[in-house]
Amino acid sequence: MTEQLHLSKPRFAPTTWTRRRSSLRAIPAPLSADLPPAGLFSSTVRVPACGRPMYGVATQDVPLLTIPRTRLAFDYGEPVGCTVLRPLDALGLLATTQTGFMPPISPDYRFPEPLSNLTSLCEAASTLYSQEDERGFRKWMQAENDTLARRAKTLSDLIHSALSLPLPKQELLMVPLIYLNHMWRQGSPTGEAASGPSTMPTCFHVLLTALSESTGILPRFNQLIMTMRSWRIDSLSDGSEVSYRDLTDLSHVRPYFWLNGVNQSELDFYRAFFTVESLGVPIYGWSVLALECASANDVELGAFALRCIHDALRNVYFCVRHLVPKVDPREFRKIQLTGGWINDELNGAASGYQLPFMLMLDALFQVDYSHSGAAQARANGLRFVPARWKNFFRSINMHSPALRLWVGQQKCPALTEEYQRCIELYTVHRTLHRHLAGQALRGSTTTGRAFESAERNYRDFMSETGALVRDTASLGIVD
Repeated sequence: MTEQLHLSKPRFAPTTWTRRRSSLRAIPAPLSADLPPAGLFSSTVRVPACGRPMYGVATQDVPLLTIPRTRLAFDYGEPVGCTVLRPLDALGLLATTQTGFMPPISPDYRFPEPLSNLTSLCEAASTLYSQEDERGFRKWMQAENDTLARRAKTLSDLIHSALSLPLPKQELLMVPLIYLNHMWRQGSPTGEAASGPSTMPTCFHVLLTALSESTGILPRFNQLIMTMRSWRIDSLSDGSEVSYRDLTDLSHVRPYFWLNGVNQSELDFYRAFFTVESLGVPIYGWSVLALECASANDVELGAFALRCIHDALRNVYFCVRHLVPKVDPREFRKIQLTGGWINDELNGAASGYQLPFMLMLDALFQVDYSHSGAAQARANGLRFVPARWKNFFRSINMHSPALRLWVGQQKCPALTEEYQRCIELYTVHRTLHRHLAGQALRGSTTTGRAFESAERNYRDFMSETGALVRDTASLGIVD
């Protein structure tokens, strides 16, 4: 029987907590300086600092809490046993100080023969697909499949070459194949939304099927495929170690693979999601520390942790507010059509519910998805999130009621203010998403689910997200 990842609820004796908090370190001003980690009560960590401007936004330079332990090499697979770990220690198996849940190494899509051309093939496919010639595109893909078959000699040899790769490399190989799978199914980004089953030409199909079975990763487009695996940073070579400053160099971030050819709207859309996870990196360490502070009744450090969560959310909010309005709704519809997969045995689409940033905040503040449609959409999205991550966030959620209750019981104005600022800004963030995404959804028909019409899609989305805004606002403790 496989152990689940559960977090031991910390019960700190005063002397134990004093030793623990004195051992913790944070990296000050990681957006703008190269400073060594310092104690949590040092002035370099505590004094608010301004980060470099992004998209004209004056950012806050939020310290990075140093996360202990070594991250697992592969995010998927069987859940791991972590029953004796405290929240911060458990986080260290799943995330890193500098990159959070993003990979600590820049994606490297170089593969050995006969797989070496799949990366360039996917890049070329997007350009051809964007020409909106369904017949010509599918004819080209069939020809590329035949070329791959000649190079591999037999399907068994082809599958063996893929499954001989380490699991993290198998996951990366799935990424261009999933992009190809969605482009093949839709045929053209301006046609009617594809519906029902679809199978790529033989070589591509058997590769993707074998890799999905080997890794346990569902072979559909989602946020982990797009935002967290398919990126490039101009200043980094493939396979390089990534720092927080690299990850937040947003003007030099671009998709590794494109859905509809290289275009500004898809770039802005991509960067909006990437911004959430890159500028959101600080929230992971400070969120789990806030829970430990609640258990140790450390009001002062708990208030500081909440302040850091708020400031990271602030950076995300203002940058997303700048980027999303720039997305052309017509280009967004093409992205939706290509990235969505509906009316099949296995449906899927990229969803904000799949991002660790949203999962952490929902778990920390225990957001209640009261609308059945929102709960269903979230459940659909979570199918694509690694079980290890889901178990972690589920455990955080189990502890989180203590945070709100603890803040209320302390009757400390400073602590209450920091908590309330988080809830209010998270509510504003969700309100912004509801408005901007709602406008973009007009005219689109797929969000990973089947709808009678674009208008029905829009109405359901606005109803679901309106309830979610109210759910989030209700978590405040100030009348």
